[in-house]
Amino acid sequence: MTQISDDEYALLNHVMMWGSGGYPIDRIRHRWVWSDYRGVAGSPIRYKTKREATAAFEVWHTIALARLRVLGRIAR
Repeated sequence: MTQISDDEYALLNHVMMWGSGGYPIDRIRHRWVWSDYRGVAGSPIRYKTKREATAAFEVWHTIALARLRVLGRIAR
């Protein structure tokens, strides 16, 4: 399991503090994207709906939390 970067940890803290309102989801023209946050690259895909963009971010969020649990930085 790879270490989690400081930027990934900052994004996780931001989301833990603000909940889903802190997700880096933005609208660009008629599409939705998961935007870059500090050094964490967002999704290269533009989604038709905000729900799809949110689901893509939540997949990353789930993986990042699992990495933290494996590294022992958060409780199970």
